[in-house]
Formats: sequence, structure tokens, C-alpha cells
Amino acid sequence: MVRQLKSLGLSLALLVSPLACDDPFSARDEVELIVMESLTQCMGWFAPEPDPCLSVIELPGTEPRGFSSDIEGFTFEEGVRQRILVARYTLKNPPMDASSHEYRLLRVISRQVIFIRVTPLGQLSAQTAD
Repeated sequence: MVRQLKSLGLSLALLVSPLACDDPFSARDEVELIVMESLTQCMGWFAPEPDPCLSVIELPGTEPRGFSSDIEGFTFEEGVRQRILVARYTLKNPPMDASSHEYRLLRVISRQVIFIRVTPLGQLSAQTAD
């Protein structure tokens, strides 16, 4: 009986261990983001010129920053400010030329249509659609 239990334990360990080894993530946490209504410019590692990217506030922060990572399941909408909850996965072995995180949309918390207006002097101003 003891021999059978040891054999069963070894079989289970061999069955489960490949699954654990294939997991590329070391951690997962949930992050609330505000995705601004217009894109900004981000510089990539090897890009000669800036590329359009999301402008995002990671709460509880207050200042938007360029966010060049993809958010799986999320679709950007020009003119719509979205508050979202994402799962942020930390990669065990990230590529040298990419982010050490992957993001997946969990849910959209709120959406707010923002009208962007250009003043005669060429300045931008944003206004909510209430």
C-alpha cells in the first residue's frame, strides 16, 4: 500500500510539474487605469521615431503617462475616457526590448465621452459630454 501511494505521488508530481514550468508569469495583480480620450506619442526601444500609444493614469496616480503595452481585450476609442480594471502579469523572463508586464482587461468600470475642441490659438481643451 505504501509503495502504491509513493508511486501515485510520483506520478502526480510528474504530471503537474510540466504545467508549473510552462507558466511564464511570476506574479499577477489587479490595477485600475484611466485611459485618456486621445493617444500620445511613445518612444520604443529601437524605434527611430515616436509611435502613437495610450495615455494612461495608473490609480491612485494623477498624471497621465505614455503606455505602449497592449491590453488584451481592450479597444481604445478616440474621444472616450475609460476607467478600467486590468490584470497585470509580471513575466519571469521578459524580452530585453519589451515590457516586463502583460495586461488583460477584467472589466470596464466607466466610460465618459469627452469633446476635444481646438481654440483659435491652436490650444486643445477637453470638455465632458454631460
